[in-house]
Amino acid sequence: YNSSITVPLVRPVSDTRILLAAALQGLKTIYKPGCDLIKAGVILMDLTSSRIERQAELNFDTVDTDDKDKLMQTIDRLNGRFGRGTVTFGSTGLDHDKRQWSMNQQNRSPGYTTILKEIPIALA
Repeated sequence: YNSSITVPLVRPVSDTRILLAAALQGLKTIYKPGCDLIKAGVILMDLTSSRIERQAELNFDTVDTDDKDKLMQTIDRLNGRFGRGTVTFGSTGLDHDKRQWSMNQQNRSPGYTTILKEIPIALA
């Protein structure tokens, strides 16, 4: 079984919380109980600058977008200063969580062009 879905967003966003919620909504839509989840991906489409003025709909989110931007900038600064993954969202998993996702690299192609120790050596 394989499936995909496109989850359109009403307005452009840079808030990780909204992006995670959309990704989880899509996953819940296509997930079938009893099928193991092997691979999932998120593709971001129609990326635009956050500096472009946008017209909002009448029921626009009541939380000030400046506050949302400040929150995301603070998270980015903390992760930049103390290392990636210092501040994460609960839906992304925790290190001690047995469900924590990790890459499966048994069938990975060698990195001949990017990792010096993987360059093959011919002995004659």
